[in-house]
Amino acid sequence: MRGARAIRRGFVLPTVLFSVAVLSIAAFALSAEAKTSTTAAANRVSKLRAQWQARGCLAVVRAEAQRILERAPDGFERDLLWRGVGRALGEVSTPPHPCLVSVEPSGMRVNINSLDSLELRRLLGVVGGEGLAEARAAALLDWRDVEDVQRAGGAERAWYREHGRLEPRNRALRSWPELEQVRGFERFEELRPLVAFEDEAVSMLEAPVEVISAIAGEDPVVLAHLLRVRGRAGEARAINDLFWSPDSALANRLLAALPALSTRLTLTPAFWRVIAQVRAEDGLLVRVEHHWVRTRDEVVLRAERLR
Repeated sequence: MRGARAIRRGFVLPTVLFSVAVLSIAAFALSAEAKTSTTAAANRVSKLRAQWQARGCLAVVRAEAQRILERAPDGFERDLLWRGVGRALGEVSTPPHPCLVSVEPSGMRVNINSLDSLELRRLLGVVGGEGLAEARAAALLDWRDVEDVQRAGGAERAWYREHGRLEPRNRALRSWPELEQVRGFERFEELRPLVAFEDEAVSMLEAPVEVISAIAGEDPVVLAHLLRVRGRAGEARAINDLFWSPDSALANRLLAALPALSTRLTLTPAFWRVIAQVRAEDGLLVRVEHHWVRTRDEVVLRAERLR
């Protein structure tokens, strides 16, 4: 009997120790999970606070844009103010929460999905060098088109499979990360400020020369003329006013180019892209992007993007 009791006592002790160990591990796990949840909640609160600070900064800048717009009566004078509102907002401060605010017009970039082979080669040749332009253009067209027939110097599904890479979607590109998957575009950062993935009429006044050159058509004389007169874009009443010359031969060439280019170039931005950046308490950089459009009398928020 004593032996049986001793055996039972010897069995109970390990069981108790095991139970204590399991409970300790469970308590530690619950504590760690609670700490993680608390940290995540604090980070979310910090991010939300920074987003509202950024929105506050944007509200200050938008109010100033409204005051600028009201300096002129409705009509062409107000159109000119709206056309140059970005430069007028360059020195606006945003108390009580200082933000890093940037303002740029739509049309600073060209939709890379809208460029044909010639336009792609022209843009890529200026930015990345003539030697790689043709192969890069071919690879991009292969990625966009619905066929799997590889162009000379390009790349289709077989090439991407062979190299263990994401295969083409055979449709328009949607973002910069997708563009970086295309053969030849992996580390092509010089292109980033020049391309977009949505249609925006190119700003004749503000867009980089490389962007205007890409869409100017096949006639180099037309391109040279546009680059000469772009300084007048800030005061012109219509895009047609820039496609005129007293030289009859040049006037004829400009007239021939006008139908195509009048839909791709603009004097007045379709919207202003205004970005406020704030550093949250946890160190995260929070970015709020607003797109402002103009009605007859007001500066209106059309879209917001959070990053």
